[in-house]
Amino acid sequence: MNSLRDNPEWLYDLVWYSDNKFGIDKIHLILESEWKTPKRHRQEEYDYFYDLKYDFEKLIMGRSEHRVFIFEGDTKEEIESILDKLIAIIKASKIPLIDDRFMFAGWITSKEFYFDIYIHK
Repeated sequence: MNSLRDNPEWLYDLVWYSDNKFGIDKIHLILESEWKTPKRHRQEEYDYFYDLKYDFEKLIMGRSEHRVFIFEGDTKEEIESILDKLIAIIKASKIPLIDDRFMFAGWITSKEFYFDIYIHK
């Protein structure tokens, strides 16, 4: 990983890549995240999953060794429900290739992470 882009959110929230003398050589990791806590306190109705899906679909389109998605939920059950929906989106899409890896980190507001991984078959 030789260089940094000037834009702090270049395509994704985080991109790890290596380059050669011509430009980008390999994408090692792309990461997207979506947090609901700030929006929850705005005192307005919103569809958190709509926001999640928007950011998550960018990962489906990206080519990378690793894809990471970070999000939050109030309970482990909510995190698992969101994961089920996100994995269903992957399975329904024709974009992911066999063995594409999607790593998930769900922040449970009780101050712990729930981790999971999905490898596309």
